[in-house]
Amino acid sequence: MAKEENNLYAKWLSGNLNSEEERSIKDSGDEAILEKIRQTVDKWSLPEMSAGTFTDLKKRIEEKQSPKVIPLHRRPKFLAIAASTIIVLFLCVWLLQFNEKGPLTTIACNAGQTNTLILSDCTIVTLSGKSKLIFEADGFTDKREVMLEGEGFFSVRQKGHFKVNFTNGNVNVLGTQFNVLTTEKAIAIKCYEGKVEVTLGKKNYRLTKDQGVRKINNLKAEVYSFSDTIKNTSAKEVYFNETPLAEVCASLSLFYDLSFTTGDVDMSRSFTGIYDKQDADKALLIVFDPMSVSFFKNGNRVTLKNK
Repeated sequence: MAKEENNLYAKWLSGNLNSEEERSIKDSGDEAILEKIRQTVDKWSLPEMSAGTFTDLKKRIEEKQSPKVIPLHRRPKFLAIAASTIIVLFLCVWLLQFNEKGPLTTIACNAGQTNTLILSDCTIVTLSGKSKLIFEADGFTDKREVMLEGEGFFSVRQKGHFKVNFTNGNVNVLGTQFNVLTTEKAIAIKCYEGKVEVTLGKKNYRLTKDQGVRKINNLKAEVYSFSDTIKNTSAKEVYFNETPLAEVCASLSLFYDLSFTTGDVDMSRSFTGIYDKQDADKALLIVFDPMSVSFFKNGNRVTLKNK
C-alpha cells in the first residue's frame, strides 16, 4: 500500500493523475500539503553548473553506496522526508557552485594608450600605458576587489567597500576618486575626492582630498599635499607638481613601456611641468631638458646623464 501511495504522490507532483486518482488524493486530505510543496519547489532556481562542477558532483554521487529503500507507511512522514530531501539536494548543488572559484577577467592597456572601462558596480577605471586590471567578474558587485599592475585612475560611485590590490600594498576606498601608480621602483597614490586608506607593506596611511603618498625604491614613504584639479584622464598631457624624477620616470616607463638607466642623475630632484602623451621622444625632451639632463634612447631603453 505504501508503494502505491508513493507512486500516487509522484504522479500528482508531475501532473499525470487520471480522474479517479485525483479523487483519491482529494479524499485522502493530502492535496493541500502537496500543493504547498509544489509551490515552494516552483520558486527555486538552481545556478548554472559549469562542466567542472557537474563532473565533480557526478563523481561524488557515484562514490556513494546504493541508497537503502525504506518503506513509508505514514503520509505526513513521507511528505516531510520528500521536502527535506529536495531542500538538501538544492543546497548541495548551490554550495558546489558557490565554492567554485570563478574565472578571472584581465583588462590590459598597451603602451602609449589609455583604456577606460566601467565595472559592474558602475566604478569607472582608466588604465594608462602598459597596465593591467585583474578581477573576478562573477559576484564582483559583492566583493568589489581588483588587482592592479601599472597605473589606474578610479572613480568609485557606489558607497561601500572597494579594494585595489597591488604588489606590496592595497588601497581601500569609500566613494572617491583616486589614482594609483605602481612599478618596481615607485608607488604613488593620489586622492582627488573622498577618503582612502593605503597599506604599503606594514604601514597604513589615511588620505583625504588633495593628499598623496609615495614610496620611491627602498626609501621611507612620504605623505604630501598637492593642488592638482580633478585628474583629466582623457588629456593629451600628464601634469606633475614638485614630483620626484623617480616618480615621473615610473609614469613614463608605464605609459611608453620604457626602461631607464639613471646613472649619476639625482632622481629625488623635483619636477614641475607636463609631458606629452602623443610622442615619447617629445615627452622625454620636455621632462629632462629643463633639468639639464641628457637622454639617449635606444628602442625602449633610455639612458640618463647629467649635462
